[in-house]
Amino acid sequence: MHVAQYDSPLGPLALRSNGIALTSLRFGAAEEQGNSAVFQETFRWLDAYFQGTPLPLPRLALSGSSFRLKVWQQCVAIPYGMSCSYSELARAAGHPGAARAVGSALAANPLLILIPCHRVLPAGGGIGNYAAGRAVKQLLLERENIDKSTI
Repeated sequence: MHVAQYDSPLGPLALRSNGIALTSLRFGAAEEQGNSAVFQETFRWLDAYFQGTPLPLPRLALSGSSFRLKVWQQCVAIPYGMSCSYSELARAAGHPGAARAVGSALAANPLLILIPCHRVLPAGGGIGNYAAGRAVKQLLLERENIDKSTI
């Protein structure tokens, strides 16, 4: 397992890769430092994201149930600066009525920011939960100028 740290405007991000593709991106410091092509690709993506001009995603290696993979794939399709509700994401993933299960799948998202689960909001208002905390989710929504009242 390869590990690197990216110093973002929101604090350090710990990245893990299998040497070929990114496997994890979490908020927090990384203990080791690695320098691989996938980390450099991810650093470029993160630089562009935090400047408001995201690039195509770096190479990702995801593992999970078929349901989680569908949810994460649909989540990636939410454009920068846009949002959707948990129930809309459930419908898009082919599981209408599974909004709570979608929330559980998003809670297990191993690639925060890259798989933009922060763009998924409750239909009834508010911002919902986020693996890195509600305050971080709020900052990401503000950074993307996402209007939470449109859900």
